[in-house]
Amino acid sequence: MAEPDQTDATGPVGNATDVDIPLEAVNALIERGESNRLEFKSSLRYDLNTQRVNKDLTRTIVKVVASFLNTHGGTLLIGISDGGTPLGLDPDIQTLSKKSLDGFELTLRNAVGTYLGPSISPEVSVAFPSISGTVVAQITCSRHVEPVFLQEGDQCTFYVRDGNQTRPLHVQDAHSYIRTHWTEEPAPSAASMKELVAEAIRDELGAVMPDTLRAVVRAAVAESALSPAKRMGMSTGETPPPWLHVGTRTVLNLFLRPLAQSPDWKNIYLVTPWISAIDSLGSMTSDQFIKRIKADRTTVYLVTRPPETDWHEQAIARLGETGRVNVALVPQLHMKLYTASTAHGSFAMIGSANFTQRSLTNHEIAVLINSYADGRRVVSDLQYEAAQLYRLPGRKLLYKASFADT
Repeated sequence: MAEPDQTDATGPVGNATDVDIPLEAVNALIERGESNRLEFKSSLRYDLNTQRVNKDLTRTIVKVVASFLNTHGGTLLIGISDGGTPLGLDPDIQTLSKKSLDGFELTLRNAVGTYLGPSISPEVSVAFPSISGTVVAQITCSRHVEPVFLQEGDQCTFYVRDGNQTRPLHVQDAHSYIRTHWTEEPAPSAASMKELVAEAIRDELGAVMPDTLRAVVRAAVAESALSPAKRMGMSTGETPPPWLHVGTRTVLNLFLRPLAQSPDWKNIYLVTPWISAIDSLGSMTSDQFIKRIKADRTTVYLVTRPPETDWHEQAIARLGETGRVNVALVPQLHMKLYTASTAHGSFAMIGSANFTQRSLTNHEIAVLINSYADGRRVVSDLQYEAAQLYRLPGRKLLYKASFADT
């Protein structure tokens, strides 16, 4: 049965170091040579000429990533000379406090988050293939759903791929490029955005979010109301912290995207009045979600209303029958809250979107918080709130995973 049109049914994480890349595939990339979708860089931060750390090299790496995200996607190989000779990553690794591939990836992702924003890092896949015993880094990304800007202080620069080079566009040219390559939805009016913010904070955020964070959320939502073109030249006194991201389009993907990119899921809380099968538009389908919780032996806690429709009941049953999901039914549940703990960090999302297919097309609002810097406390508070909702007096346990401590 199709999900009905109900008015109320309405991010660093991510890692791909364990990807097994066939040697033939890497060699084929190198033999192809640099192009609009392929770039070689000798190092991430160690200057082989001056034999010292050069932070400009890291910024150049991020510029290439930005250009791929803004054009057709692509692959960046680090530890490869311009001529295609494998050089390896050891010179870079020796400059790090954590002298390992994990330290290398952390440095790279921190740079992406610093220059492009924390929501971009999960969009980038990082792997470390070995070429005849020489380990290199392979960074892969697809074209992004929105324009990506490299920000240094108050200056935002828009990069594209032009043949085998990375090129910045003048503001006027960037505006034209964005209009041509992305169809912008009309930005919400000031009045409608104010109402959205008020509703989200009152209904979704107020119970668990301190006053200081609500002010930050308001500033972040106000910025998200601007079109990408307008954001290019904006300079505001209030900048959202790097651990917080606000979404107003396909906002369920704000949670699904980093979840799909994160390795080794530990536990997940899904607090949602309605839940349905997800089979398109999202970063992860229901089938993929179920496959991952089985493979990672994840403990999942689902809090939802007692089902009154076939599609709701079927979605609950599919999860419960995995043996990995605890399901608590709570009548009159309204809050939508999602948290995830993985081997490489935790994050949480709270907002207006149910865990449903329709939430990928409805007009929604959500806030994603990553568990680093001041975001750690916020994620911890949200995880605690989710656990308390699962344990509400009067709940009905429909499914209980036998191995889970509930």
